Amino acid sequence: MFELIIGLRFIRASKRNKFLSFISVLSTFGIGLGVATLIIVLSVMNGFQKEVRDKMLSVLSHIEIYPLKNDEKSLERVALDLKNFPQIIGESVFSEAKAIAIAGEKMEGVIVRGIEYNTEPRVSDILKQIVSGNSNELTKKKYAVLVGSDFAQQMGVSVGDTLKLMSTEMTQSIIGVVPRMKSFEIVGIFNSGHFHYDSSLVIGGYEAVNSFFKLSSMSGVRVKIKDVLDAPLVSLALENESKQPLFIKNWTDENKNWFAAVQIEKKMMALILFLIIAVAAFNLVSMLVMTVNEKKATIAILRTMGASKTSIVSIFLVVGVGLGILGVSVGLILGVLGAQNIGMIIETFEVFFGFDVLPKGIYLIDSVPSSLQLYDVVVVSVTALLMTLISAVYPCYRAMRLETTEALRYE
Repeated sequence: MFELIIGLRFIRASKRNKFLSFISVLSTFGIGLGVATLIIVLSVMNGFQKEVRDKMLSVLSHIEIYPLKNDEKSLERVALDLKNFPQIIGESVFSEAKAIAIAGEKMEGVIVRGIEYNTEPRVSDILKQIVSGNSNELTKKKYAVLVGSDFAQQMGVSVGDTLKLMSTEMTQSIIGVVPRMKSFEIVGIFNSGHFHYDSSLVIGGYEAVNSFFKLSSMSGVRVKIKDVLDAPLVSLALENESKQPLFIKNWTDENKNWFAAVQIEKKMMALILFLIIAVAAFNLVSMLVMTVNEKKATIAILRTMGASKTSIVSIFLVVGVGLGILGVSVGLILGVLGAQNIGMIIETFEVFFGFDVLPKGIYLIDSVPSSLQLYDVVVVSVTALLMTLISAVYPCYRAMRLETTEALRYE
């Protein structure tokens, strides 16, 4: 028990050695800053992945199934096969085609998706994301479409305007081979929060898209499952157990390279910031060595009074680990508060410096998300504490090896 008391006394700032006090404060502050930064960075990385995934899945389905024979009978057989999978909680038929959208003098390449209005809510939230107009008009008007908010802004269109769609399929006419074109009325504008889809996705009725695009469109079934992380396994099971040849893709195939890049970046950032914590932790080595040198007489007196070498080691372990716990605790508090309020911090930063941290179109989302996970907090804290414990080993060894007679010779 006396080791703890003496160790805590050693942690106090020394009145005789202000430089030692400065090194002690600097080491503790470095550990706290490193822990706080790492927690915030990991939370932002987690937030990016979750935000992009959630926004993506509000537009995309978990799994898309395309029969190689592009006909209604094949779609019906797919629907029958899906009944054998309890993981599936929703399904909806759709068709998709590439086209060129024309509004006035502006042209833009788009993906046109034809949906079944009544069953679409089973697989996505796109109909809930209407910010202007009425999606119900899709059931009343055959050639009507919904467009994304960024697309509407880029093309200068709004609800009620006409949008011409040009198919990639060519048709023979009296003047030669020409692309097929059709005018669609814009009846609604959606905002999913994902720039890629808000700027390039056009949604129409299933029958209208099929009748216009004909051979250039692909029809399939969109599927929603209970756990989005099981999508690759369910996709594989569907392919293996189907009675007809299918092409199946799941949400993990979309922006696959982006998700992989984020994972690598997260690991590298964690490694770099752990090295920063390690530097701060090993600053404790110099501080503890200086403390040992300053407390030589005290150590010698304790040894002559009967203190064992183990007790001396325990005293300096209390000093090193105590400062480590203090630094980690401060970093933990700052990190958690910073991760929970990162949005407000970034907004203040943007207003103060006058530029956007996340420009649209580059980072897919326009705000800094954060997802604080207990696992990350525990791993960072425990690792930082282990680093401080390792840093205290050598100074403790020096204190234990100190000769009593040598220490008291010049006192």
